[in-house]
Amino acid sequence: GFFRRSIQQNIQYKKCLKNNNCSIMRMNRNRCQQCRFKKCLSVGMSRDAVRFGRIPKREKQRMLIEMQSAMKTMMNSQFSSHLPNEALTEHQDQAPQEDLSSKPKQERETIKSPSPPPSADMAKEEVIGMVTRAHKDTFMYNQEQSQNPAEMMQPQSGERGSKNTEQYI
Repeated sequence: GFFRRSIQQNIQYKKCLKNNNCSIMRMNRNRCQQCRFKKCLSVGMSRDAVRFGRIPKREKQRMLIEMQSAMKTMMNSQFSSHLPNEALTEHQDQAPQEDLSSKPKQERETIKSPSPPPSADMAKEEVIGMVTRAHKDTFMYNQEQSQNPAEMMQPQSGERGSKNTEQYI
């Protein structure tokens, strides 16, 4: 929670009074937040791994489909070196074209018929590229969500925040 809040809210902690040499343990972790944050980074916690909100179901499904198609492309390219090219072209001709016409234009542009790459190395590069794009899309979605943190943090009517303010009035 501490690391996630530090990243999401871009918190700048006070300078360490002990020259950034504080020993961070469970008992004293709240004494120096700057050293605690630096320890998080030093043990390998990644800023990029912090999620800014949830990913909608449609977005998850789109990414899953994209990654599955990338894996199928890679598997097809591995077997294509063992099969003659004629069998591959027949398989591509049998692909149903009506499914593509019923999907929205944006989805049609991202879905391409799997053409066999000239070598297995090219197929691996293509799969890596597709997976990288899926991850970048996710990261950009998360960045868009973080642009509006005030909207996400506002308490809904009837939540605990309104009761707490009533106590102090």
